[in-house]
Amino acid sequence: MDAFDEALAHPPGSIDRILIATAAVDALTRHPLVLVGGAAQAVHTGVPRITDIDLVGVFDAADEAALLEVGFERDGRHLVLVREDQAIAVEIPDSVVDGSEEPTRVDTPVGPALVISPTDLMADRARQATDGSAATLGEATLLATAIGPLVDWPRLLRVAENEAARDPLLGGFPELVERLRRASR
Repeated sequence: MDAFDEALAHPPGSIDRILIATAAVDALTRHPLVLVGGAAQAVHTGVPRITDIDLVGVFDAADEAALLEVGFERDGRHLVLVREDQAIAVEIPDSVVDGSEEPTRVDTPVGPALVISPTDLMADRARQATDGSAATLGEATLLATAIGPLVDWPRLLRVAENEAARDPLLGGFPELVERLRRASR
């Protein structure tokens, strides 16, 4: 059984499938990839979530060729591996992780998986929630209540203040972070 078969042996959206697939993809690339987005949120909250696997890091044509060699196919912005009616969809939306904390390392049966830190994930979700939509605010609030004790709130507030000072569109970011901190208690 190869690493991707190991991942697919777990239910869709499960934490084990997400982490094992992350470790398997990372093992094929030349630079470390960090799990971000909804899949990272699932890992940090422990709540399974069917989603694609967003990985961030340096990823080039040679890395893509390595994934294609093991059976992935390009489908728009995703690389998708399908085996026996099961799929793993991977997207690499950026080469740099937003944030400054070291990723969390999670050991899996096929190797380590790197996951964006709780504080950097909370910063990402809070930044998205500055759009004012109920959906992104609700998502950020749920995340804050689930992982609040793991978040470095003073550091996150400093990040929010710095970003708000540089970008007028993020003017309410510090107040939003404070609201999320209060909701996390």
